[in-house]
Amino acid sequence: MAKKPEPSMKDKPTKFEYTYEDDESVSIWKYDKKKFPNGPISVEYKWKPAYFARMKVLEKQNKEAKKKKTKSNERVLNKFK
Repeated sequence: MAKKPEPSMKDKPTKFEYTYEDDESVSIWKYDKKKFPNGPISVEYKWKPAYFARMKVLEKQNKEAKKKKTKSNERVLNKFK
C-alpha cells in the first residue's frame, strides 16, 4: 500500500489565523509555525454587547442572592443568642 505524499513546507502556509464566532464573542486564533509549531501564538477575544448586558444581569442577581443569604444567616444566629 503506497503512502500519500505529504505536502512540502512550501505548500503549507506558516502564518494563518482562524476566526470563530458565537452568540457572545468573536475569537481570533493566530498561528505562526516558524515561531511556535504546536499551537497559536495569540488568541484575541472580542465580546459582543449582549454578553455585557447578560453579565450585568447576573451580577445583580448574585448581589441579591448574597443579601438574602446574609439575612437568613443572621436569623439563624439570632436564635442561638
